[in-house]
Parts: sequence; structure tokens; C-alpha cells
Amino acid sequence: MNIFRMAQHTQSQAFAVASPKTKMQLRLDEIEDVKALLGTSVHKLLANIDKATIVEEKTEDMLETARQFQATSTKLQRNLWWRSVKLQLTFGTVLLIVVATWQVHLFI
Repeated sequence: MNIFRMAQHTQSQAFAVASPKTKMQLRLDEIEDVKALLGTSVHKLLANIDKATIVEEKTEDMLETARQFQATSTKLQRNLWWRSVKLQLTFGTVLLIVVATWQVHLFI
């Protein structure tokens, strides 16, 4: 029985010694997990910053394209308006000539 108690006491001491190492190892493992998570978060943050920069550049390009489109459409609108005015003046002139010619033929 003495041997049994001695073996049991030796195992208890081994477990008592292993337990703090296990706790320490658990803490170290938790620290490593946090470091890995932090590293992943930093990488994601940097990737998001890159994406935000790309989106910002595309937005600036779209704004420039919109300004060019607005300028071009305004110019086109003016040209079409003048074309319409010229066409109306031409029709008015032709109509006036036709009516004047018809009036002259009536009185002759």
C-alpha cells in the first residue's frame, strides 16, 4: 500500500506541475489566437482601404465623364434648337412665298 500511495503522490505532483504549464500554454495559445485574429483584421483593413481607394478613383472618373456628358448634351441641345429654328424659318419663308405668289395670281 505504501508503494501505491507513493505512486499516487508522484502522479499528483506531476499533475500539479503539469497543470500550471497547461494553464500557461493555454494563455499562450489564446495570445497566439488573438495575434492571428489581429493579423487577419489588419490584412482585411488594408484590403478595404485599397478597395476604397479604387472606388474613390472610379467615382472621380465617373464625375468627370458626367461633366463631359453634360457639356456635350448642352451643346447638342443648342445645335438642335438652332436647327429647329432654321427649319421653321425656312418653312415660314417658303409658305410666305407660296402665299404671296398665290395672292399675286388671284389679283392678276
